[in-house]
Amino acid sequence: MPNKEFRRSKLEVLGCSSHFNFRHSLLGIGHSIPSLAPLSAERLQLYQPPISNERRYMLGQVAPTQYDMRFVLFGISVRVHPLFWLIAAAIGFGGATDAALDLNSNPVTVVVIWVACMFLSILVHEFGHALVAKWFGWHPHIVLHSFGGYAAYQPGWDNTAGKSILIALAGPFAGFILLGIPSIGGLVAVGVWGLPSYRVFDFLPIVLKYLSWINIVWGVINLLPVFPLDGGRVCSEICRKLSPPNGDRITYQIGMVIAGGVAAFFLFGPLVRMPIAAMMFAFLGFQNYQAMQMSGRGYY
Repeated sequence: MPNKEFRRSKLEVLGCSSHFNFRHSLLGIGHSIPSLAPLSAERLQLYQPPISNERRYMLGQVAPTQYDMRFVLFGISVRVHPLFWLIAAAIGFGGATDAALDLNSNPVTVVVIWVACMFLSILVHEFGHALVAKWFGWHPHIVLHSFGGYAAYQPGWDNTAGKSILIALAGPFAGFILLGIPSIGGLVAVGVWGLPSYRVFDFLPIVLKYLSWINIVWGVINLLPVFPLDGGRVCSEICRKLSPPNGDRITYQIGMVIAGGVAAFFLFGPLVRMPIAAMMFAFLGFQNYQAMQMSGRGYY
């Protein structure tokens, strides 16, 4: 029977970022993951555990529709599911009224800005994963859907834990370097020198605020060792190297504990209360618990 490394190298699905907004607060999920098929109920889904090529997605898959937007960039095909636009707009409406008052504009304009920032940020994140996979000689594609997206690729037989870790980290660091840090720099510059006296520049602060929040805050949270976030993928590879027989079970145990702690922080924390984010991490903690139980029974 083929060993785990042989089976695991067959196909990978990587990266996914999801975002939850609570009055202009954004919490995101992103992950790069090895797997057999395009990520399940993608973005807010727990992609299947990383052991064998028989592993299953926990929340199913999002099928293509005739309303998908499709394009090719840098030789990588991208598909955008219509639910991505709808959910992004719904998230943006959460704080659009207050932001519109601050800008002396209308909420629809603010929502359009939010959707554009979310689209750009998730696309950059997924391209971070996909371009590194392509650099290794594999052929990725990207899907944006509901709360985020994923990048899928088929690795070669030379796949290693080190390559998987690089691909997992490429997503959040692409966001940090290309959008997050420059946006913070832009906010500092606006604070020091002010804005040019043209109406179009009135929207620059909120654009920079959204981009910095999505790419820095979400990027940091995405690096938490909670499966299937990108940090969880890195944790999985390390645990499997240190303890091959129990690596996956240890990964789920760590994810379950960290997710529970983060959920409690967002629900009861003294500094910030984000019930939606708390529910999301509670859900991830439960999924890690389920995966841990199933791995102990030999399902994965």
